[in-house]
Amino acid sequence: VFVMRVAFVLFLFFVVCFSTEYGVGPHNHYFERDDTSRVVDDSVYEFAEHLRGQRKTSFPDVETSHSLQFNSNGTFKIAVFTDLHYGEGENTAWGPLQDTNSSKAMRSYIQNEMPDLIVFNGDQITGNNILYNATTYWNELLQPAMEYQRHWAIIFGNHDDLSAGPGETRADLMAFDMSYELSHSQAGPTDIHGVSNYYLPIYSANDSSVPQTILYFLDSGGGQEQPSQIFPDQINWYQNTSNELRNRYNSLIPSLAFFHIPLPESMEAWNEVECRGYKNESVVCQDIDTGTFKAFVEQGDVVATVSGHNHENDYCCKYQGIDICYARHSGYGGYGPHAPWVQGTRIIELSINNDKWTMDSWVRLEDGTKLDNPPIHEPCSNGMNCQQGSCASSS
Repeated sequence: VFVMRVAFVLFLFFVVCFSTEYGVGPHNHYFERDDTSRVVDDSVYEFAEHLRGQRKTSFPDVETSHSLQFNSNGTFKIAVFTDLHYGEGENTAWGPLQDTNSSKAMRSYIQNEMPDLIVFNGDQITGNNILYNATTYWNELLQPAMEYQRHWAIIFGNHDDLSAGPGETRADLMAFDMSYELSHSQAGPTDIHGVSNYYLPIYSANDSSVPQTILYFLDSGGGQEQPSQIFPDQINWYQNTSNELRNRYNSLIPSLAFFHIPLPESMEAWNEVECRGYKNESVVCQDIDTGTFKAFVEQGDVVATVSGHNHENDYCCKYQGIDICYARHSGYGGYGPHAPWVQGTRIIELSINNDKWTMDSWVRLEDGTKLDNPPIHEPCSNGMNCQQGSCASSS
């Protein structure tokens, strides 16, 4: 026992020293800049580059299976679970109860919608409150999907990689998730920033030769491994992949993009165009706007984006031809929201009818209510909700 205690103290000492060396201690990630972006301290980028260099396992971002297909009725349904925050209070009475309630909520969503794919859209766990057992919580949060035999794919949020202990980095958690038979998650290329940069094709029910939809997943960073942003090399990867798919299939394939931390355009859209849904807090966007949305517009294939991170927002806006959507706080972990707000999931239903591709979306609440007619927000009709001129801190 004495040896174990000494080893644990030495480990904590190493963590503290390592964190100080790479500038990941509290409050030294960034300093403020004007408008919608922030300048991030160089030490954070150095730490991100160090971790990227340590990655040894590569999982190719290629179409390795045709298991995702539209149903015979021409539909494919996606449920987005975001900000579950398992493990937030593991040494408290309320922590395990909170996780139990999140599992009950997910079971309700699945029972009501029976999605073809669940997208875990980031902050599955509150890693900064977890010591050594992140995979235990990861396994727990996957149980509802496994009970109903639902396929899933994940991206990471800013809290997922903060667990204290070996084997609990983004790459480790991704490898653990990929070990499940129902998982379609991929680590993505190792020569770009982040883990969980990949795409999934969805084929028609009777033809697995040409994808009918592409789902892009992008790691928006945050946490201890990299700043909260989509890096230029990730954008280049998306653009190259989009071009390659277009050339291969000689068509522009309708695509959706999932990432945890919103882009500045989520704020701009609320200010400038008609939106549907609720904005109960300021948009908290990525540290730096690297042109991700501009790339989506220029490529012309992405028809919708989905983010989480802001637990009290669930609105969608059509902006520059793209549906910019929040999911909805799906679990009981993390801050707010409070009654009368009810936890929920954003549902996206894709349809193909007589070769016409369409998309519909709504929010399904834990109590079974379907929110398919959310309130309309006119641009800047309410001064309180229209005066945000810059994105708040996302750390």
